[in-house]
Amino acid sequence: MICRTLKALTIAMAALIAVGCASQPKSQAYLLNESLGGHRIEDKVSNEEHQKTSPLLKHGILIAGANYQSTTGLGLTNFRYEGLATSLITAMLDIGIPKTYEKTWIVGRLPMTAGESAEDLHHKIFDDYLQAARTMLDESGLEYSVYEHDSKTKRGPGVDADEMYEFEVFIINAPEYKCEYMVTDAGKKDSNCALLVRTGGLKTDYAPQGHELAGQESWRISSSLRHEIKFVLNEEGFLPVMEMHQRVSELLPHWAYMFMPDSEAYPVLNASGEAKGYPYFLNQGQELHFVYPEASR
Repeated sequence: MICRTLKALTIAMAALIAVGCASQPKSQAYLLNESLGGHRIEDKVSNEEHQKTSPLLKHGILIAGANYQSTTGLGLTNFRYEGLATSLITAMLDIGIPKTYEKTWIVGRLPMTAGESAEDLHHKIFDDYLQAARTMLDESGLEYSVYEHDSKTKRGPGVDADEMYEFEVFIINAPEYKCEYMVTDAGKKDSNCALLVRTGGLKTDYAPQGHELAGQESWRISSSLRHEIKFVLNEEGFLPVMEMHQRVSELLPHWAYMFMPDSEAYPVLNASGEAKGYPYFLNQGQELHFVYPEASR
């Protein structure tokens, strides 16, 4: 009788847990992120909450233990470590690799078309990015010019798909936003505000469930490849980058999802100097949220 009662209680508790989990569905942006291959982004309300789940914090105590009067990492009293070496490596990698939620990037999946080479597709994608950036800048009325680099491309038949690289920089002159042209010591025109447009290669894999290409081999644009349309401003410069990113997103192809961070390292401010305060995706101008602002709940 007691065993049957315990079993019944266990089943009831499991049912309650299941109901609790079901009442907290994953966000649209999180599910999208998973279908695109996962990019170290979680359903967290802000960049601060993201940082709390960082492996750096999870494994930080192991670093302390490994450096505390012991070569075995057991320096802290009554602490026993499992997989110390792996944890230390994970923590060190987390220190060395920029967090993907601290910068903006573009991700997406494209169908593989017969006869289309990686080089051709890479060039087409870069042209799409450039056209979107130019159109947005032209519509904004900002004065800009192209900054010439000695070596801005890495493309060709002998270059692996994930190693291709191409970028362009637009320097901006907009005194009303404290963005002004200047001349470098080498005599080149420069600015304290710029727009960087970059494509960083392609990968292939099979799209997972939840994506429209599920089960099909596809081209995958990953955040690790550094596809981005990013503003570079010094401490003085200010641009309404929130609205500018949104316009760029409207002009990008339907497969392109632009991640917008909540980060001191890359403040996404609107024309009033305000930030969203939470990360989100942009797809053809539409905001896709990991979390919603309190007022919208």
